Amino acid sequence: SLGLLGEDGQCFELIKPVSHWDVENLMDALNMFLDECQCPLSSLTQISIALGPGSYTSLRLSLTTLKTIGQVLNIPLVGYSTLEAIVYPFRHQSSVIYAITPGKRLDVNAALFTTKIGTMTRQSNAIVWSFETCRKTLALCEEPLLVVGQCPLALKVDLEKLPLCHV
Repeated sequence: SLGLLGEDGQCFELIKPVSHWDVENLMDALNMFLDECQCPLSSLTQISIALGPGSYTSLRLSLTTLKTIGQVLNIPLVGYSTLEAIVYPFRHQSSVIYAITPGKRLDVNAALFTTKIGTMTRQSNAIVWSFETCRKTLALCEEPLLVVGQCPLALKVDLEKLPLCHV
């Protein structure tokens, strides 16, 4: 996904399904996105990038591309956790949140967070869990848990059956 936050607080976002995203065409997608937002590349004041977890190749190519743009424009490049970005929209509610992204074949990348009005606190480092370990661990939860992110369908179906788990 690509996002743009203006000085006036106006936010633009372009999200494409993973199957349609081609990191080799990142510059074309970025230029089209900036044109749609009527924002020239030269007007950027900072670049932010998700540092993972995620696809190694996509992360490296994106980082290289955006780092080059930052160096050419002499603007800072700021990295953030993909899992933190997933939880960020939920920071205004009081919850225990488990952020998930797909990992290798039958694994997920995940981290546990708590949120209270306007803040979020990471409760665990990013971990790689098999679907089975994830199912068993979340089944032990004693309080409501919100699961957010890109939860693989096979795991999502199982997690939706857990009484305190909201996917």
